[in-house]
Amino acid sequence: MTTGKWFRLRTSDGTIFRILRFDPQMAYSDANGTADVFIDYHGWLKLIGYGDNVDVTTNVEFKQARWWQKMHCMMSHPDPAYRLAGWLSLVSLLLGIIGLALGIIPLFK
Repeated sequence: MTTGKWFRLRTSDGTIFRILRFDPQMAYSDANGTADVFIDYHGWLKLIGYGDNVDVTTNVEFKQARWWQKMHCMMSHPDPAYRLAGWLSLVSLLLGIIGLALGIIPLFK
């Protein structure tokens, strides 16, 4: 039910935003409720505080991203195409607000 939605992954050393995708072939242990999680390398480095040893384990908290965090999700995505689309959408929103304000100003004169 949460596939394709933005989530905030947080540890004591860092926070990242990622879209969750599930692989049915990943190992899962129903006995103790654990599963393997694959995180991109750049995101993992940020979660462990850019430490020298990347072979560490840490507790990662998964929470669905709130509506006000959506813009930050696009701006911090590891794929440059997503980041570019995020910045272009922000510039388009600002230009639209400016155009709307300039169109409303003559109505009050």
